[in-house]
Amino acid sequence: MNSCKIRAFAALLSCLAIMAGCAPAADPAGPPEGAPLTEKAPTATPSGKKVWIAVIPKASTVDFWKQIQAGANQAAKDFALEAVYMQPTATLTQTKLIDDCIAKHASGIVLAPMSDKQLDGPVKKAQAAGIPVVLIDSTIKTASVTSTVATDNYRAGTLEAQRTIELLNGKGSVVLMRCSKEAEGTTAREKGFLDTIKGSGVTVLDDSYYGGNFMEGAVATSERLINNLDLAHRKGVAVVTVSATNTQAMLTALEATKVAGKVKFVGFDTSAKLLKGLKDCEIDALVVQEPYQIGYLGVKMMVTKMNGESVDPDIKTDAILADRENVNSPELKALITLPAKS
Repeated sequence: MNSCKIRAFAALLSCLAIMAGCAPAADPAGPPEGAPLTEKAPTATPSGKKVWIAVIPKASTVDFWKQIQAGANQAAKDFALEAVYMQPTATLTQTKLIDDCIAKHASGIVLAPMSDKQLDGPVKKAQAAGIPVVLIDSTIKTASVTSTVATDNYRAGTLEAQRTIELLNGKGSVVLMRCSKEAEGTTAREKGFLDTIKGSGVTVLDDSYYGGNFMEGAVATSERLINNLDLAHRKGVAVVTVSATNTQAMLTALEATKVAGKVKFVGFDTSAKLLKGLKDCEIDALVVQEPYQIGYLGVKMMVTKMNGESVDPDIKTDAILADRENVNSPELKALITLPAKS
């Protein structure tokens, strides 16, 4: 296979990353303290309240979410809007952050829901308070929101399956580590993957493990999967993950158990660590999404709504496969690094 200058590419990605904001403060008169996504002075409503929006990602700090933050940052600057990036944790949940936005009279919320079920009520509560909600990365089926901006996740899952079938030459077995039972986006990827694998000649060895949204738990689950299924001694097997956190966790676990490079591995998204894994033949392919554009368009759709204009209710962004042959291609670089068109 061709050798690629992945370090240069990873450096290009890293320039998009900016540090996440702090937890919200208790001042009910305006937005939480933290790192605003723009230094421009906010406008005010006729009643004198500040106009500001919250950007709430999932509880992960992998590069995918840093790139989403960078896209949101640029949109906030382009549209002269004050936006606050509010990072959830295991204890500072998305529900608590939404409640805080309601209490502080946010003008809008751009949300990447971690749970289809648990976030339905909080989203509807925000809407009842007159706060529009734009969803990014995943959707909530039962909530009628302003707009959803996300990868075509079912198709992305089919891309993973097609490459896995090629890597195994249409035979052998695959282990799918799922992400979360309540995350619509990754569930759609899993369905696309399993629907495509069916009848291909590749059998599903196991798909019962869930990595979750937090790195520490995902690494522990990955190690259990590797050991329980004895992947170190299996032939003709591939491992597949469907999120950035789970892909990085699985690579960490494969390296720790000395199984990296002994099984085929197809994952999601990019980071310096994942691109190095691709270069070192520990990863065979990555489905690369368009996080910068997802972040940018999420904020843009909120601005469009606030201006009283027509909003596209369902925006699908692109995804392509990256491997050692195309990682430096112009198409791949453009997909990740170019800002969205305003």
